[in-house]
Amino acid sequence: MAPASAPEKPPLGQKSLWAGSRPEKRRLSRGMHREKCRRPLRLASGAPVFANGAVTAAMGYAFNQMTLMQEAMAARLQDELNDAFTGDNAPGKALFELEVDAAKAWAEIAGPIVNDPRFQRWGLEAGAVLVPHGNQWSYSRPFVGLHRGGSVALTQAATGYLESLPRIHTHPSETTFSGMNISVSSAGEIVGSSHRGDLFNAWRHGRNSYVVLPSGRVDAFSYQSAHAAQGARRLGDFVRKLP
Repeated sequence: MAPASAPEKPPLGQKSLWAGSRPEKRRLSRGMHREKCRRPLRLASGAPVFANGAVTAAMGYAFNQMTLMQEAMAARLQDELNDAFTGDNAPGKALFELEVDAAKAWAEIAGPIVNDPRFQRWGLEAGAVLVPHGNQWSYSRPFVGLHRGGSVALTQAATGYLESLPRIHTHPSETTFSGMNISVSSAGEIVGSSHRGDLFNAWRHGRNSYVVLPSGRVDAFSYQSAHAAQGARRLGDFVRKLP
């Protein structure tokens, strides 16, 4: 009796006798898996949860929208500060006997505006340069910057002014100058790698600096006192609260 031969392969479109074999099942299983992966996951609410590139795109869109809103609020804050520093409060017209008096006057005008909840929630900061006029002091126009975890950029406000002129700026939270723990050697060099922050910039440019906090407190850094000190020193030790 002749041995049974293997069944022939059926014509195209006809059901295979091998459809239930493991290789075919494996192919079907992989195909179903791919189809399942293409379907968006859904929360209990029924809202889809996007995966892979869709998440990146959605997050990027949200970040861009937040940035646009922050920039819009910065522009509005700039307009309100410009309006506040007009008339008798205009830069160069409001004159003070001492540098510190000009700083306090600027803080009294700018502080309540910048720390309005409308702007404070966006982490906005504003600043200006304190400018000598003969034997008196005034301030530059205010400049609004976007808070990025460091000191506010005063490039636009400082255009045309010496880097050594005093600066004043606001903070959106009740924290004093950044860089309080920076140490300086007896030779006047920054010790370690803390080459950033408010006090680093003040020391590098040889200038006094002021920061206005939401409570209205104004802290002052005296470069002259820090520079005149002997031996190694900590820059934060030359910061004081203005009366």
